[in-house]
Amino acid sequence: MRYKNVLLDLDNTLYDTRQTEKRAMSAFLEHYAPSDDAARLYTVYKQINLQFWQKLETGEVEIGEINQERFRRFFTQENISADPQKAGEYYLNLLCQFRIFYPQAEEIYEYLTKKYQVALITNGLKAAQERRIRNTFLNEEISALYIGEVIGYHKPAPEVIDHIMTKENWADKKQVIIIGDSLSSDIQCAQNAGISSIWCNFTGEEPGRYKPEFTVTELLEIKKIL
Repeated sequence: MRYKNVLLDLDNTLYDTRQTEKRAMSAFLEHYAPSDDAARLYTVYKQINLQFWQKLETGEVEIGEINQERFRRFFTQENISADPQKAGEYYLNLLCQFRIFYPQAEEIYEYLTKKYQVALITNGLKAAQERRIRNTFLNEEISALYIGEVIGYHKPAPEVIDHIMTKENWADKKQVIIIGDSLSSDIQCAQNAGISSIWCNFTGEEPGRYKPEFTVTELLEIKKIL
């Protein structure tokens, strides 16, 4: 068996983050900006949010800035009078309330944890990620959770992989593979660190310059690889 160690991303890999965010923002907008313009407002927020997470990957912003500053910019742009810090906290509570997993997530998680040493990995906010896995099939005693905000490094920095390998006593990068949906985060991290990758391409995206070793279009296809 070539691989022994699996790094498993959370958002848009196990979590259906797109649907979770859609439900959370629907409730958020009903509270902060009730109108018939919710679809446009959600599109505006998504663009702002994406920009902040892209800047995190390139080191242009700190993780602690994102939750408040994305709403500060959103409120300023849309002329909404509200406290961005309180709004950020309100939104995180909604995210945890509306958490949605992909239908195959539990099955593939159980399959992987029975065959491999697994660690969960995320760039997401600590305040949300720790709460979202509580009372779910994800078990930190079986698969430790590594959050960029806690360890001090964020994908695609190769230090993320080095840190986890040290903590988990994984010795050989040739035996490590990361599973994730993001080309610029998960797959680029694998390339930067010199490990293998499985790209979860659930949206029909083109890989462009990125070179994952494997690509799947649904989670259970991973069984054919590992």
